[in-house]
Amino acid sequence: MKRTIIKGYHSPDVNFGTLCPFEKEDFGFFLQVFVGVDNEPGEECFDVFICTPRWIEQHYSKQTIVLGLHSIIVQEYDYQRIIRAIEELFCTEGVNWEEVSNDLSFYGQSEMNYKHWIQFKNSVKCGVISDV
Repeated sequence: MKRTIIKGYHSPDVNFGTLCPFEKEDFGFFLQVFVGVDNEPGEECFDVFICTPRWIEQHYSKQTIVLGLHSIIVQEYDYQRIIRAIEELFCTEGVNWEEVSNDLSFYGQSEMNYKHWIQFKNSVKCGVISDV
């Protein structure tokens, strides 16, 4: 069995470890979660968008369809709760890496599997289809 562990985090938008949003109930940012197999070298990156319902309301019209793909939607910013949720989602086990990666791709966009975003002809941003 392959048991996954989180090997690191990175956000191109914010300093995730020290983020303190001005409004705890209105924020959104990308987070890359680096996941690998326990006691093995290597990792794969899974992209997640973390935001609040208020952030979605502020940034998209009522005609926009929010899919919620690869997103974690929280009521307010709480670093510890977000980390616990990510650990619960991304720390799993399976027979091989392919099985594990398949499961993890439900929660985060795998760096190896961006083809699903292309099929919407660039109208999908952060798991959201714009009214084009």
